[in-house]
Amino acid sequence: STFLKAIFQEPRPFLTIPGLQRVGPIPGGSSFPSSHTAAAFALFWGTLFAKNRWWPLVLLYAVGISLSRLYLGVHYPTDLLGGIVLSLLCCWIVTRLWNRAIRHRKESI
Repeated sequence: STFLKAIFQEPRPFLTIPGLQRVGPIPGGSSFPSSHTAAAFALFWGTLFAKNRWWPLVLLYAVGISLSRLYLGVHYPTDLLGGIVLSLLCCWIVTRLWNRAIRHRKESI
């Protein structure tokens, strides 16, 4: 997400929307994508892909983290969507590589 933030350099909502009140400290960096959302949803995707029975609880956690970023006035809804998609893509790639490595290891034994 840090790489994408440097590319897009989207200003935070509290800087561009008149009257929007920010809650909490001033965050650094740009707005798109939401790193908090990406991290929370990466945990969710990993839990889901691993078929862990706790995935619904982790989904609630990830949604809560994401919505808190809107409430705090530090992200747009598109920033959250960007974080979700980024985390899905990263977890999908890691899962494919992991499964390939496991298959290769089993074949070499």
